[in-house]
Amino acid sequence: MAGPGIRYWELARVLARPFQVTLAAPGDPQLPAADVRLCSYEPGRWDSLAPAVEGTEAILLCGDVLAWFPMLERAGIPLIVDGYDPHPLETLELFAGTPEQEHKHRERERILQMQCRVGDFFVCASERQRDWWLGLLEAAGRVNVHTYGEDPSLRRLIDVVPFGLPSSPPRHTRQVLKGVWPGIGPEDKVALWGGGLWQWLDPLTAIRAMAQIRERRDDVKLVFPGTRHPNTEAVPDMPIHQAAVRLAEELGLLDRHVFFGEWVSYEEWPNYLVEADVGLSLHFDTVEARLAFRSRVLDYIWAGLPMVVTRGDATSGVVERYDLGAVMDYEDVEGVAEAILRLLVAPEETFREGFERARRDLTWEKAARPLIEFCRHPRRAPDRKAMLDWLEIPDESINAEEIERRIRERSAHADGTSPSGEIERPEDIAEDLWKEMIGGEGEGHISIRQRDCDIVPRHYVIDWRVPILGPVHAVVRRIINAEIRRYLFPSLEKQSSFNRKVMQALNDLARENMRLRREIEEFQRVGLK
Repeated sequence: MAGPGIRYWELARVLARPFQVTLAAPGDPQLPAADVRLCSYEPGRWDSLAPAVEGTEAILLCGDVLAWFPMLERAGIPLIVDGYDPHPLETLELFAGTPEQEHKHRERERILQMQCRVGDFFVCASERQRDWWLGLLEAAGRVNVHTYGEDPSLRRLIDVVPFGLPSSPPRHTRQVLKGVWPGIGPEDKVALWGGGLWQWLDPLTAIRAMAQIRERRDDVKLVFPGTRHPNTEAVPDMPIHQAAVRLAEELGLLDRHVFFGEWVSYEEWPNYLVEADVGLSLHFDTVEARLAFRSRVLDYIWAGLPMVVTRGDATSGVVERYDLGAVMDYEDVEGVAEAILRLLVAPEETFREGFERARRDLTWEKAARPLIEFCRHPRRAPDRKAMLDWLEIPDESINAEEIERRIRERSAHADGTSPSGEIERPEDIAEDLWKEMIGGEGEGHISIRQRDCDIVPRHYVIDWRVPILGPVHAVVRRIINAEIRRYLFPSLEKQSSFNRKVMQALNDLARENMRLRREIEEFQRVGLK
């Protein structure tokens, strides 16, 4: 089970104590769930998820689920958006240098905008992530008089639900590494790489460090037990995996001091943690690291495993705060080698107090408190409720055409004329509507601008200007996303691509004409002489 699966499984178990919980997952989830109802669904098939949604009072979901089931936006159920995984930033790195990078990133941005628009409550994994999300929500218009008026801290809009630790310690049920894995002896020391090999992670520094360690100790082994994502269709094998294997082979370490596996089941993972001596979590200097929350670092804490980590992410701060190992600079081969050797000989009591404090502070029960509090009193976000109230819509189980019709009914000047019959400017009409929505002029008044009349935000190629709909951002985006963009945008992209090629051809032709003109002028000048 990968990080997201672990997160939702553990949160479901904690939430199941005060509530009735259904955990829906694609495929066929095989988990021991005494208190959690399990159901499976097929991505994109609403009839496979609808039975689980029926009767639900709140839904916790990630961006992919919204992309597969956009009708959840109209289900009339409070939506809790989990933004712990910065997918758009991961996508930039994952598809860097490939022809599909732009398309993949654009799709991720579309999902991100959908998340910002439809969420009633947002959770993320760290205060750093919360700062990022506050910026996204402000840009999407979700930081407004309604959400701020309800709670100036905006904790009722977005709060932190990090990864947590199970309350009971890991149990060792069978030998999996020492004396069992070919090439690893019963007395060897194991440096464990938790999790997969993704493009933003740095296994190369760990392998180069092992080459230095080998010169001083022959009994230290580096193990990557799970190098591939279990869902290969969604997350393919990444180039960094092959680069790591190739480097280990070039340095003469492969299957001698460095070992690679495929994947480890969630049930088997505690065995690897208990048998290891040092945990590793290294990454490159990317913006992904700035926002990342490495769940495997929490696994090391759970097992009391001293660790060597790269600085820059939120979990490296946890390691420093509780004194759980060594925090290194990016790609510091010598530093990582020295840190591993130092931790291997450190007395067990060196880190005992830090691990005990961390395990008390970082349980799933404590991590889930904001989520539990919301689920006790699930509600619509105040700004989303205000929009529905303004349109006199009792819930969102209504199609885009009906929403548009009600907008026009609510507009006293839908035809662009004033009561006196004079033609009014679109900006004036939008200004009046905007005043009505936010309660008139005053200190909190937001003046309308020309671009606020755009039915589509400026970063799209469409430039339609529709009065009335412009300032009603949430409704406008609904109409576009649900009814227009999915049909029109692909065609516009093709047209835009064609236009760029035509413009390039015209530019090339203009340059060629200029060159010929200069040659003709030169011939004429020489001929006159």
